[in-house]
Amino acid sequence: MGVFILDMKHLPDMCPMFNEEVRKHFNEQSHKMGDIAAKLDIKILLNVGVTVEHNIIMVIEAPSVEAAENFIMEMEFMSFNVVNLRHAQLSEDIMKKLSN
Repeated sequence: MGVFILDMKHLPDMCPMFNEEVRKHFNEQSHKMGDIAAKLDIKILLNVGVTVEHNIIMVIEAPSVEAAENFIMEMEFMSFNVVNLRHAQLSEDIMKKLSN
């Protein structure tokens, strides 16, 4: 399993807090997140928002980059965000490599 960071930013006018249409869509998709993640064998490790920066950060474990991309697509995150997907490593895994 790989660890991936989804760093998502949206413009203020696309913010679910201020845009009724985006809020409705965001709420609908949020209710599907667990099912979509389970279907793709994805574990959500962290899901936080930085409200004043219009930024959502998720850290997920996924079997492949393709699964992570499919999660982004099925969740329709790109409908109101610019999404940056980065491969990462858990600190404990990096430390194991350093100790060898």
